[in-house]
Amino acid sequence: MNLGNSSKKKRKRLGLFWLGFFVGPILICLVFFRQVLELVRDAFGNILPIFFTPGLLEITLGLLGFSLVILINYFLRSEQRDEWVYLEEPSADDESKKNV
Repeated sequence: MNLGNSSKKKRKRLGLFWLGFFVGPILICLVFFRQVLELVRDAFGNILPIFFTPGLLEITLGLLGFSLVILINYFLRSEQRDEWVYLEEPSADDESKKNV
């Protein structure tokens, strides 16, 4: 039995699975269009006021801003790599020249 051939068959079957997985709900939504829109409208009508209460909105925006700053800092630090500053140490020859 050729193992490479069986993995190709599995990939084809998985491709059909994922195609059905994504296309199926879209087709169901098209069939029951009016009910889906009503459900989505009711869900957002009940949930969105909770998310836009002043306290929760401020906390959410604060966490979003903090996350953005941390993410930008992470990418800047990864570009710069070495953050150490190396100071030049004076050798004995340099000190003797200064004393003269």
